[in-house]
Amino acid sequence: MCSSATTPVKAPNDKLNIVGFADPTGAFTYYRQGFPRVPKDALFNVSISRNESTEFTGAPRIVFWVGGGTGQPRMLSIMQCHGDLPQLVVESWGAQMLIGRT
Repeated sequence: MCSSATTPVKAPNDKLNIVGFADPTGAFTYYRQGFPRVPKDALFNVSISRNESTEFTGAPRIVFWVGGGTGQPRMLSIMQCHGDLPQLVVESWGAQMLIGRT
């Protein structure tokens, strides 16, 4: 389980959607339902644009996604938080994306 430490997140070039869930079922259901606007059982649900950032606490399962070129959502990652994440950075280079700790 994640600690209550605050995790800052920086957006890539596209608008980045970040949704946190308490368990993997919620995260995978959200993905299978096509990323509904108001996710059921989400601990948090934020969207940030380029050069914006946000912070969150907790949320052991985090879904990252962006809108695709045809208007369809494009899944980037579902990650499970193990222990503290003192700083989480999301960067993109063209079609590539990196999620990591600094």
